[in-house]
Parts: sequence; structure tokens; C-alpha cells
Amino acid sequence: MMVLNAQVNHSACSSLASLESYWHITRATLKSGIFRTFMSGALETSQPVWSMRQQVLDSYYYVSYIFRIPPELKVIGYDYGYILVLQPPPIANVSGVSIAAQGDGNITLNGSLSYDPNADNVSPLTFTWFCRRSYEAFPQIDPLPIVDVPNGNASASGGCFGFGPGRLSSIESVLIVNVDQMEAGQRYVFQLVVSNGEKSSKAIHWLTVKRKAFFIR
Repeated sequence: MMVLNAQVNHSACSSLASLESYWHITRATLKSGIFRTFMSGALETSQPVWSMRQQVLDSYYYVSYIFRIPPELKVIGYDYGYILVLQPPPIANVSGVSIAAQGDGNITLNGSLSYDPNADNVSPLTFTWFCRRSYEAFPQIDPLPIVDVPNGNASASGGCFGFGPGRLSSIESVLIVNVDQMEAGQRYVFQLVVSNGEKSSKAIHWLTVKRKAFFIR
């Protein structure tokens, strides 16, 4: 809910007059910056506090509170301002072990605690996983190649599975990682990008893979 509050100080003349007051609120899209859309409901109230209960979109808003004196409805006082409303992006969250050893088999990285703080958004969240070694950088291409399978690029090296840094094939909120397929003695960076179709955010998880322990009897 967006609540607007006009603080009104009457003069000696206006306090005795029969006044008409109302809100005037228009909205503009962020791309054009042109104010066109009139917000319904604002003209229907003369109260100095007005609440917009409908969904507030990412937009600029021009807001003014106006006093007129009948019958000519001459404007005798007003004030105005601008509001920029931006919905927050989804919150990405990754949990899981930070150290594993070859021989442990599968480990789980959990991104299911990621969420969209915009309760009015009905679009489902999408999950995209990426992986690289700590000293590597992701290629400057879009989309990044899938690197947890050969994918026609068996000659690549590095990354988490020997096919270079890039995107993983899983699109689920929970990622299963087979550490036995990873090189021991390396520190890996897993990145989760969560999107609601309009905005996105990312979370980073570090994983160190150790060599398999040897026991002497």
C-alpha cells in the first residue's frame, strides 16, 4: 500500500471558506517518462490522506493535492511532488556444505529458500545455476554454454567438470553435485540466479573439494 499524506495549514480566510479539495495522481512508464495514466480513486476523496490499495507498478508518479473555492473552482492552494516506485527483486539464497571430499558422492546445494518479496507477483521463480573455479571468470557471452555435460566441447578444461566455466543444466531450486567428478584440491564457485521474469538477483556459494583420505593399517 502506498499512503500519501498532505499537511494542510489554513489561513484565516480559507478556514472559513467552503473549499473543495482533491488528489491528482498520474503515472508514467519508466521507459518513456511521459505521464499519461490517471490513477482512479484520487478525485473521489477530499481527505488529506489517500491510500492506493491497488498494485503499485514500477513507475514515476506525479502527485498533487489541490484546493479550489466554489463556485468558480478557482485554485487557491496546492502542492505537488514526484515519487519513483521500484519493486524489489527476488531474494536468492543458497545453502549447503562448503567442504567435501572425493568419495563423498553427491552433495546438495539448496536454493529453495529463495523468494520473491513482491507478494502481488504471480509469476513463478526460475532458477539458473553456474559454476567456475575460484581463479576463473565466466565467458562474456550470452547465453553461457552448459558445462556439466560434454555438450560437444570435450576439449575444454577447467570449470567444475572439466568443460570450462559456465551454466549448469539444472533448472531446479535444488542442485545435486557429484563431487567425485570434480578435481580435488580446487575451490569452486557456484552461482544461483533467481528471476521472476522481470528482475533477478544472484547468490554465491563456495565449495572446496579435498582429496580422498587414505588410511594406513
